[in-house]
Amino acid sequence: MTTTLVRWFTQLLQSRELGFRSVPKLEAELREQRERRERVEEELQWETSTGEALSVLYQPLISADSTIQQMADSVLEQALRLTGSRIGFVAALGRSSQPRRTLCH
Repeated sequence: MTTTLVRWFTQLLQSRELGFRSVPKLEAELREQRERRERVEEELQWETSTGEALSVLYQPLISADSTIQQMADSVLEQALRLTGSRIGFVAALGRSSQPRRTLCH
């Protein structure tokens, strides 16, 4: 991202558009570049966090020794970590998509 910004700034300087009137344009472009970088960084952080959660969940979900309760506890723990929530619940759904029973909260 930094190289792109440097390249853009160099091209702007070489194009002789840099004058008193183009300073607001330059500020706006730099602000837009910073906001774009921040969005990309947030998206990468979310993808990393989600990948870590799936990695943690993999073992109890595939283990023949894990109980439904252990799986539900793991799912709840990772959901709380990802969302930053302090409370939540995991439930089993019936055929009508209504919670059949709460597994943990």
